[in-house]
Amino acid sequence: MKILVVENTSTGGTKYGLFDKMLLTGFSIFPTLYARQIASITPKKHGIHVLNERYEKINFDKSYDLVNINFTTSTAKRAYEIADKFRKLGTTVVLSGLHPSSIPDEAKKHADSVLLGRGELNWLQLLEDFEKGNLKPIYDHEKYEKKIRLSSTNIKPPGFVVTGAIEATRGCPYTVSYTHLRAHETVLDLVCRLLLEK
Repeated sequence: MKILVVENTSTGGTKYGLFDKMLLTGFSIFPTLYARQIASITPKKHGIHVLNERYEKINFDKSYDLVNINFTTSTAKRAYEIADKFRKLGTTVVLSGLHPSSIPDEAKKHADSVLLGRGELNWLQLLEDFEKGNLKPIYDHEKYEKKIRLSSTNIKPPGFVVTGAIEATRGCPYTVSYTHLRAHETVLDLVCRLLLEK
């Protein structure tokens, strides 16, 4: 299966003042971990390409079986444009990230499926369901268990990178009902795991 993961950093045609735009997108020169994490856990039988719009234009003429677009609220308009265009071409689209996790009903209007929360665990289930022709409209976040270990993100980020990225915590450490992002391991657990993987 050919998969495209789009890191959406463009605000599209949304009009922001220079200062607002700098605040919303200025830190996007730092690599995100989401797309690289998804790429690293995707079974090797699939071909996966990570695309960051800051460094590469989307080639809509290229054929993909599945497109995952990860975005935040500031880039939602552009993400929906990309999603709608791929869907018109007959490509299955999955939306993920903070914005679709917060407003899945809105996101669902532009996608075949919405991946809630961080998405690593439900991404694997989504791929399995897609291969069976049984894609669900919504994939709710899975609770992380300490025994679950995800592979490291040894995927080179696209374009110019000022610095690497490390994730010291994972979301909200409290078990409140209104958040999809929950902590799954302590900083010490993470550091020990990374050292053991080397």
